Amino acid sequence: MCYVALSDGQISAYVIGRQIAPEGEIYRLATLPEYRRRGIAYRLLDYAVKCERGRGLESLFLEVREQNSAARRLYESYGFKKIGERKNYYKNPADNAIIMLLSSDI
Repeated sequence: MCYVALSDGQISAYVIGRQIAPEGEIYRLATLPEYRRRGIAYRLLDYAVKCERGRGLESLFLEVREQNSAARRLYESYGFKKIGERKNYYKNPADNAIIMLLSSDI
């Protein structure tokens, strides 16, 4: 799956992942710095989830850096729950990966 948000005639955010029904995984969700904190990522995530739900999605996983508090707040506000952690998963800078799940009640 790949979805983009357009703002001012350019791509302002994107989400990339895959779905192997009934499970999906988000690989990356990113927003250009000048478009952050405007709700674009939330609306894009919502659109992607609804589209993929129509294709049989029941659960959606992702990993996020433990230190990325803005992204974690976004995912938690959407309903993702922490289900695990991978110690020292990321390099440069070193960080743990938080594994999150959006379950079948999406």
